[in-house]
Parts: sequence; C-alpha cells; structure tokens
Amino acid sequence: MTYPENFEDIIGFAQIREMITALCRYESSAQLTSEIYLLETEEKIQNTFTETDEWNVFQELHPNIALTGASKDISNWLPSLDIENFYFDESELLVIWEVLNTYSTIFPAIQKNREQFPVLYLLISGITDITSVKNHIQSVIDLKGKLLPFASAHFGKLNSEIDKMEKDTRQVVRNLFRIWKEAGYTAETDITVREERLVIPVMAEFKRKVNGFVKDVSATGKVIYIEPLESLELNNRLTELYAERRREREKILRLATAKLRPHKSNISDAMRVLAKLDFIRAKTTFANRVGAQRPVVLNQPGLHLKNAYNPLLWLKNKTTGNNTVAMNLELNSDKRIMVISGPNAGGKSISLKTAILLQYMGQCGLFITAAPESQIGLFRNLSIDCGDGQSIEDGLSTFSAHLQHLKKITAIAGKNSFFTMDELGDGTDPRFGGPIAQAVLEDLLKSGAFGIVTTHYSRLKEWATNMPGVVNASMAYDTRELKPLYQLITGKPGSSFALELMRKTGFENGVIERVKELSGEESGRTEELLMDLSSRQLELNDILEENKTKQAQLDLLLMEYGQLKEKINSRKKEILDAARNKASELLRNANKEIELTIRTIREHGANPEKTKKSRENLKAFELKKVNEKPLKSETKINSEPEENALLQKAEKVPEYKPGMWVRNLLNATKGEVLEVKKDKLLAVFGLLKMWVPISEIEPVLIETNVKKRKSVSGFDWVGRQAHFKTELDLRGIHADEALKKVQSWLDEAYALGQNSLKIIHGRGDGILRKTLREYFKTQNHVKSWRSETEQQGGDGCTLIELL
Repeated sequence: MTYPENFEDIIGFAQIREMITALCRYESSAQLTSEIYLLETEEKIQNTFTETDEWNVFQELHPNIALTGASKDISNWLPSLDIENFYFDESELLVIWEVLNTYSTIFPAIQKNREQFPVLYLLISGITDITSVKNHIQSVIDLKGKLLPFASAHFGKLNSEIDKMEKDTRQVVRNLFRIWKEAGYTAETDITVREERLVIPVMAEFKRKVNGFVKDVSATGKVIYIEPLESLELNNRLTELYAERRREREKILRLATAKLRPHKSNISDAMRVLAKLDFIRAKTTFANRVGAQRPVVLNQPGLHLKNAYNPLLWLKNKTTGNNTVAMNLELNSDKRIMVISGPNAGGKSISLKTAILLQYMGQCGLFITAAPESQIGLFRNLSIDCGDGQSIEDGLSTFSAHLQHLKKITAIAGKNSFFTMDELGDGTDPRFGGPIAQAVLEDLLKSGAFGIVTTHYSRLKEWATNMPGVVNASMAYDTRELKPLYQLITGKPGSSFALELMRKTGFENGVIERVKELSGEESGRTEELLMDLSSRQLELNDILEENKTKQAQLDLLLMEYGQLKEKINSRKKEILDAARNKASELLRNANKEIELTIRTIREHGANPEKTKKSRENLKAFELKKVNEKPLKSETKINSEPEENALLQKAEKVPEYKPGMWVRNLLNATKGEVLEVKKDKLLAVFGLLKMWVPISEIEPVLIETNVKKRKSVSGFDWVGRQAHFKTELDLRGIHADEALKKVQSWLDEAYALGQNSLKIIHGRGDGILRKTLREYFKTQNHVKSWRSETEQQGGDGCTLIELL
C-alpha cells in the first residue's frame, strides 16, 4: 500500500503516469496505464521489465510494423454485434480492418521469433487466425473506406446504370444551359446540384421564359435554380436508382457485419493484445526518452541507487539547459535509515523524492533513471510526509497534519516498509520539534523499517552519528562561492550555513555576532566545525581529482613505454632473424657454387679450359655478392652478435647537449635531446619522451630548412590523452547535431591512439543509432561496432573499436 492518498501526486509519479498515457494510441491501452500498481513479487517485476526489454529489441528489428497501423480503439464497438440487423458503415469497417491488419502483421513477426520474445509471444498465443475476417472486409471496401463499385453484382449493375443516366442527364442540361445562356437568361454561375438534381441558375426576371421546376432560390432572390422540364424524367429515374443503390449498400454492409459476428471473440482478443502491446510500447518510449534502464531486483527490502536522477527534474532541466546532478544512495540491513541535513534549497527534498520515486517506479514495473547496476528491493508499504498538509475542511494546521502523518506512518511501519519524511519535526517549538523527531525515528528504527528523512536539527545529526543502523548524509555546498552543488554525500552531517548566508545577504556583523551569542557557544562551534569540514571536503575533492588526472597521465605513459619497448624488442628480433636468414642463404649459395666447380673439374679430368671457366664463374659469383647492396631491412652481419655494434658505438661517445638531434639505433627513429645525464639522456621521439642509454643512440645532422620544434613537444599530447573522454552521451540531441559531434570526437580519438570507445544514444525510435552506424561504415579507421550488453544499456549504447 501507499500513504497518503495523494502519494503519487507528492512524489511526481502522477505526472509520469500522464506522460505514458499520452503516448498510448488506444483508449484501452490508456486504461491499462491507469491500472499500474505496486508489484510485491520479484517474478512479477522481472516479467514486466522483460516486456520492455523485448519490445525494445522487437521495434529495433521491425521498425516498420511496430504498431504503426491502426490508431482507433474498437473495443467499445464490438458489443453492437449482438444487436440484430445492426451494421458497421464503411469507415467503421475500415478501422476494424486496420486493427486486424496490424495484428496480422505483428503476430507472425513475434511467432517466428518466439524464443527471442517469450513474454510477448505469451500475449498473442491462443488467438485463432483472423486472416479470413480481414480478407472479407477487404472484399467489400477499399483502403480509403469506400464501398467497392462491385461489392455485389447488383450493386455494380446499379452503379453502371447510374453512371450512364447521370451522363445523359448532364448532357441534356448542359445543352439547355448553353441555349439559355445565349438568350441571356442565366446567371454568371455554372450548372449546379439541388436535391440531387442538376439545375440551371436563371435570373429571376427570366424565370417565366424557360420551362422547368424551381428547386431553390438564392439568398438575394435574384437567382432561381430551375430543373429543366426536359431532364425531369431522367432525374426522376436517377432518384429511383439512388434509392435502390442505398438499399443495396445497406444490404452489403449488413451482410459484411453479420460475417464478423462469429469472430467477435477473436476480434476482441486481437484488440486486447494490440492495446497491451501499445501499453508496453508507451512505457518503453517513455523509458528511452528519459534514459531509464532496467535495475537489479532484490528479493528483500533495500535500495541501492548509482548515478540516479529524477526523471521529471531531468526533463525540466533539459528544456531550460540546466544540468541535472546524479546521486548515489544505499539503504541496507546495516544502514536502514538515512538522515540528510544541509542548507535550504540545497537539494535535500529532491534527493528524498528521487529515492522513493525510483523505488516506486521500479516496483511498478517501470525502468528507472539510474545505472543498470542499481538495485531496488521489495516493499509492501511506501509512505511520505512532505509539504504543509493544511486542511481547511478538517481544521488542521501544518503541524497537526504532520502529526497525523507521523502517527499513520509509524502505525504501518515494519520490516517491509519504506518511509520518507521531509523536515521531520518542523512546524512547532524547536524545543519539542527535535525530541519529537528523534522519538519517532527511534520507534521506526525498532520496527525494522527503511527510510530517509531531512532535517536541520543538530540533535538528529548527533543521534544518527551514534546510532547503529542509521547513517548521516549531507548536500555538498561550495563554501567559497556559498552556493549549493546538489550532490548527496553519505557519511557526514551537513551544515545549514545560516550565518554564512546571513553574511552573504548583507547583514551587519553585529547582528551576526548576536545570533552566535543567542545560539550558544557550543552550537556556534558545531556549525563552524561542519563548515570547516565541508571546506576541507571540497579541497580534498580537488586534490583527488588532480591526482586522478596525474595518475591517468602516468598510467598512459607507462603503457605506451611498455608498448614501445615491446615493439622495439620485436623489431630487433625481426632484424636479427632476417640477417641470420640472409647469411644462411649466402652460405648455401656459396657452397653450391663451390660444389659445382669441383664437380665440373672432376668430370672433365682437370681440363685446363673447363677448369679456367669454372674458376671464372666462381670468382664472378663472389664479386656479385660482395658488390650487392643490402636491403633496407637488412643489418650488418658479423660473426659476433648484433650487440657488438652498440658496444663499438659506445667506445666513441660524442658530447651530447640539449637541443641536439639523435637517432635511436634500435628502431632508426629520430628525436631531440632534452636532458643529459652520465650514461643516458632524455629525448623526445615523435609523441613520446623517454630515457635512452647513450650507447643505443648516435648524433644526426638536421637540414637547415627543417624547423626546430619546441623541446616540450609531446606534453600537450599527453594532456589531451588524459582529458579525452572515451564515452560520449548523445541522448536528447538531434541526429544531425549528434553526427557532427561524433565526427570530431572520432577524429580526435584516432589521433590520440584510442582504441575502445562508447556512445550512449538511447533507444528511442532507432533513428540516431541507424544514422551513426551508417556513418561508421564510411570511416576506414573504424574497425568494428556493436551494441552494449543488456545489463550495461543494451542497444541504447554502441561500443566502437578503432584501428
């Protein structure tokens, strides 16, 4: 149960219910919205969550058939089928056909993937095929809601006869109109229709000049509309045909309606299923609009919110351009009650309402605006005491109303209760307000209930500090600028900053000092300590943020150093292997030439001529190998290992100075010397600064036309690396604007060497997601992309891998 009666109005859920109702296409699905209620079992909540998950996937796979057809509800029409001789007109039959057609389109799509959509399939199973009913309606009317010209043989014959008769009548009247017009009898207007008959507009003064029957007179009386005598018989016949066609039309519609009667139950079931699916679609659409996600459901009381925000506040701030601050909050068996303190307008009430709103949304089967790892528990009773509660009818004052709420909340409190109280104990003499608040909380704590209260009372802050099962919390406040930060901080009480706000408002120091005297030395000292604690907290947060940035820079440098070292070692091995392979190849070829020469000499018995020729060939082979230039990838081959080259280089060490240019012998990269020590130096190679042994480098000359770069190059790049965000949030941004942001963001990521990125775009109608993925196909540096896991946002997020 919930308390009080206007519980949903107080926490803001009534507005959410209205928003979901507005998204419904059918009256019966809107009715389902009004029936949202508190679910008390994990199974029911999970099943409702799965409906939303499955519909998100379904509309992603089938965007063109996800309830884009019928928009009218026929639930209230179907009882009329029980009335004898009742019939639906053409427009009503068209609406019924649209409903059946929409269902017939969705049914096979879900049935074909029943394993992927088990919950949605359960909704549609058990309904008999209604294709024949849909086809029968389609054989009578067209897609514009008009009866087909040949809906029956007799109806077709009547239409043909009427067409011919109208043509003949029109020809007779037009001929007479031309004659009368030449005689000057007609008005300036053309032939028109009165009482389903063609008439000629004649000037009043000439009405006796023509033969016919007056059918109408203009408002001024100057024009008489006359049916010519010559067309009377034709018009009479047309009138008879029109009447006969109307009778035939009713006969056709009555017959078509009669054929619907045996299928009334199936048609009703189809409408019921569409209404349920439309209700699920409306819930899903709302969730996607506010960035809501599926939370974890605990099979016990408790609440753990991460990066949570109030959806109503988020929508409001979105229109005004203000930022919405997320909060983290946890209530468990060890810390069941939270006491939030802090200055006025600091966000205490919003935090309290956000917590109970998200808990209620989750237990009603709606996704919540918090990180997917957030957890909602199971509560049977949810209550709130917020606002003045005055009642003229009941003669209640503000404080009396609060007392009645407190009495009711304590009466229903138990292990499965979650209560929230704003400004507990307020509205009466502070000497009694604080003790009343403490006594009520002690009673609620004994009952095992969970809850959140806000207060300015110091005694409640002290009580929360010393009482097991209770935790203090405060709203962050910028003590330097004296403005709220709207951040919930768990674990410490907050100050009301009353004296500081007086000082900011412009009160004289004498008045402020008098306030200190009247409030007592201990009270003033406590406020000063809380203010000092808040100030130190801000300083600590700044230091932690700075350290976090520096640590990120250090981690990046270490990672890149490790990658470069690994790359150098790998390249070194490749060069040595290539050199060894080349040496082996030379040796094999030389041995072949020697063996060939010896064999030739032996075969020809030391023939001088042949021996001379073989020796010349061997000499030519040797000269060829000596004169061959090594490939760029080859290195000098010695009988000793490659490290000898570095040792020989170390024997002739030049004097290195900052600003000199050097070459790394291991990878041939060039760099600028920044600092020199005994046996090593610091140099910048491209985008990386590193210490290198002097034995592994050599000096190089730089051409005069090459501009010398700044010695601190690489530092700005590292800074950009550290501050670059690998996650981009595009929710609420138009596709064109979002694409521009993604283009510059991807280019910067690729330039900085980032590999793994994440875009949060929400689910919505899938337009932004489709636009982004089409764009990725055109980018050569995008290796791959995929949707996030369902627990981390599903297809509302896209993970990107760059080359």
